[in-house]
Amino acid sequence: MKALLLLLSLSLFAINPSDAVENDRVERNLKSLQNFLGWDPGVFIIETKHVENAVATQAAILVNPDWIENLSDQEIMAVVAHELAHVKHRHLAERLAIYADGFVNAIFDFKNEMGFSERFSGFRSYFSTTQEISADCTAYNWLSDMRAKGYAVDEKALASVFKKSTPFIEDFESYGLENEPVYVRYKKIMKGHPHECH
Repeated sequence: MKALLLLLSLSLFAINPSDAVENDRVERNLKSLQNFLGWDPGVFIIETKHVENAVATQAAILVNPDWIENLSDQEIMAVVAHELAHVKHRHLAERLAIYADGFVNAIFDFKNEMGFSERFSGFRSYFSTTQEISADCTAYNWLSDMRAKGYAVDEKALASVFKKSTPFIEDFESYGLENEPVYVRYKKIMKGHPHECH
């Protein structure tokens, strides 16, 4: 079953399994997090340039080697925690079901003056952002709990990943971009997520 899930995960991103390699730094952080949580979902870590940064499916966490190389161990742990949170919440399956429903609704929404792609894009964006914030919150709490137990982790490290990927993120408000999803996520992490995530 795991092999089938892995093949499905790879096919979603047009990855040839023979091209994929493991990343030791990411794998080490995944094992540490799994040991702390007492939970092993059986995901594989796969390094591939077919993703921009990191993406989780139910069977694998795919990471871009060029992107991950520029992250500290604390930042890698934050990324792994975020992606593992997607796995825990089964976000990919939920997202696919929501997209299918949104696609059908967008097709049959004849009274709406917006074009199909606009309607579907807005629908998709809302649920994607909701899932990202949920994964951020779960990861934040896992890392906060780990730090409280003496692990060398930082629950706000994902915010520094955002700063590396978007160097002017702290200036978003001055550009009128305060509602951009990445900025909303950044501010929530910097403020601190509640212990209960939705």
